[in-house]
Amino acid sequence: MDDRENQPSKRELLESLLAEGMVLIHLDASNPGVDVPPGLRDEHELGLNLSYRFAGPLAVDEAGVYATLSFSGEPYACALPFDAVYAMVSHDTGEGFFFPTEAPPSALAALAAALEDGEGAISEVPATEAAVPERPKLSVIDGGAPPAVETEEDTEGEQAREAGESSPPRLRLVK
Repeated sequence: MDDRENQPSKRELLESLLAEGMVLIHLDASNPGVDVPPGLRDEHELGLNLSYRFAGPLAVDEAGVYATLSFSGEPYACALPFDAVYAMVSHDTGEGFFFPTEAPPSALAALAAALEDGEGAISEVPATEAAVPERPKLSVIDGGAPPAVETEEDTEGEQAREAGESSPPRLRLVK
């Protein structure tokens, strides 16, 4: 049995990220079927923000995303087939997914350089893992104690924030 049968589709992954808020998708705009403003059609590494809260319509189906996005203040009805999408990252949670088989060589080289410099982190998604695990929502109550258990990732992120650094996005590799 092919491991891909057990993995969530790009549609499911994107919809779960959109449910959290704004999502940055990366796509190769030179792929067939992509419809973006003429000046962007040759871009191999185009990043576009998507959100259900944007003024224009946004629809997601098995083939891709259809959204009216603003470019220099001008609306444009975009068609973004999933075959052209090679990464997506939630602005709100930092959760992301990377699809190396769809990525252009220039994006793979940039990712490799970022990983060598320690600017990013990728964890592999097992075929049976859920698309986006539910994250606990915590709040501090007056007189309450901080959580007793911290993970190494939590500690590193907190140290980076205290030092004024931003945490790198966390991407998951989807085969």
